[in-house]
Amino acid sequence: MAIKLDMAKAYDRVEWVFLLSMMAKLGFAPLFCNWIKECISTASFNILVNGNSTGFVLPERGLRQGDPLSPYLFLLCTEGLSMLLRNGMERGALHRFRVSPNGNPISHLFFADDSVLFGHASVEEARGIMEVDFGHSKKVVFEEVRDKLESRLAGWAEQFLSQAGKEVLVKAVAMALPNYAMSYFKLPIGVCRDLEKAIRNFWWRGSEQRKGVHWISWERLMKQKQFSGLGFRDIQCFNLDFLAKIGWRLIQNPMSLLATVLKEKYYPGKSFTMVGKGRNTSWGWKGIFEARKVLLQGLRWRVGDGACINIREDLWFPRPSTFKVKPLVNLQATLVSDLIDSGSNFWRVDLISASFHRDDVAPILSIPLSRTGCCDRMVWHHNANGDYSVRSGYGVAINLMENGALGRKGRGSASEKPKNCHAWNLIWNLKRLWKNRNKVVFNGVHRQPLEVLETWRRNIYEFRDATLSVTEGDHPRCRPLTSSLDHEGCRWEKPAYGVLKVNIDASWCKTTLRMGWAGSAVTLRGFFTKRVARMLRNELLNDFSLECILGDIEVLARRMMSVSFSFVPRESNLAAHSIAKFVFKEGHDFG
Repeated sequence: MAIKLDMAKAYDRVEWVFLLSMMAKLGFAPLFCNWIKECISTASFNILVNGNSTGFVLPERGLRQGDPLSPYLFLLCTEGLSMLLRNGMERGALHRFRVSPNGNPISHLFFADDSVLFGHASVEEARGIMEVDFGHSKKVVFEEVRDKLESRLAGWAEQFLSQAGKEVLVKAVAMALPNYAMSYFKLPIGVCRDLEKAIRNFWWRGSEQRKGVHWISWERLMKQKQFSGLGFRDIQCFNLDFLAKIGWRLIQNPMSLLATVLKEKYYPGKSFTMVGKGRNTSWGWKGIFEARKVLLQGLRWRVGDGACINIREDLWFPRPSTFKVKPLVNLQATLVSDLIDSGSNFWRVDLISASFHRDDVAPILSIPLSRTGCCDRMVWHHNANGDYSVRSGYGVAINLMENGALGRKGRGSASEKPKNCHAWNLIWNLKRLWKNRNKVVFNGVHRQPLEVLETWRRNIYEFRDATLSVTEGDHPRCRPLTSSLDHEGCRWEKPAYGVLKVNIDASWCKTTLRMGWAGSAVTLRGFFTKRVARMLRNELLNDFSLECILGDIEVLARRMMSVSFSFVPRESNLAAHSIAKFVFKEGHDFG
């Protein structure tokens, strides 16, 4: 095999200390080495900004391109790589290539910053070359990222910046410098800690003293502002978020070149979500596999035709706790498509009612199905459009880090919350577990764990019904989907001659998943809101939970010569609003 290498910015990355050490190893006289040092270290650069000089800049590494001495000095540096290759051949890790059986063996060819390496076409040979190229310490490989950040922070330290100015620089510049490297490789934990240490020291450093007192732990500052933090990023979690995006592309584009190569190498015949880590894998694959933990916390299926979704194993049930549903033992079907009538594309209500728990029937029937045909799709449920983003993945990674699921000891999270969060109030107010404990201790009444959980879940539903709805007879009073803003002077307007106008409204209950809808003149399945109307006009990204409905609407719209969608306030839609409210109260359809 032959491997061609090209060194990026080769002259600019030459370290003077390494060059002088190579010259000493090769036997150059100390006086000559000092002359070379004076030649390369006494150069300076002057930068002009808008025609004005900003002062001289003294470099600390690199060779000047165009200087007749630079190519010869660079050849001395490449001699170090040549020695590493010879060392690998002496150990038997690398082998030379012969053009003919009796020809001279060739191991490598160098021409300026281009090089070609030869060897046997085997995994062991490639691994030996990688060890020569990167070495055993990944921390040394990514030293450039750390050095670049430290040099940038050192320049800012000389300026008189307020804490607000430091916050902007840290978030916008310092924490963005390693983004390119983090997009492709998993940085070693030691490198992440060094980067955070450099940022920490810059943040607490005063204007007069070189070091400052760290008054608050860095973990506290990395929390979001609504949790009494400053929102600084955890570099290790942010690194995993970038790598998780590569995993998302492998799932969404399985026929791409990268997905095809990785599948043939690491998970032939399997899916990316089910593959193991494997042995002797590359550093890049190890990072993608580690980031898969973040991806698996937000993946679930959006039901289309149900042909790719397993009822018991896959995540498709619209309940955020687990997204899984456990049917009764009498259900013989395995795929979600078996629960859908192939002729009408409606849910098979009788089969679902007889095969699932009573509380699980309504959520299943609330999943919208396409009448014109729609395929199943894997979605990221933390975003409304179903696509993965680094911003949403970062919150998932932080939760995994706090729980210790990323390999490090979990640092935990306090029960701090914004004022509008009712989760902890709901948990602390539930006394069902404590009452069950008292019945066991004092009354000797033992109950099965599943029975306790079922009672707990029923209490949660009762609590939600009591807090989110105001009872009106036997039916909860729920707000319609349309806006309730007061629009004075809004009246229904008749359409122009030859134009058919369809007014639609819906009444929706979030807790019971019941909906009443109505359309005057023409009845359409679904409902309209201002947000949905903007989706149909391509002003907003589609919500993945409404993709089937939006797809059907677009198919129907293409059959018409001209169609437009708009949102109107309730005052201009009183007829449809009254019908929808009546249908919701009665609880059955009217033809």
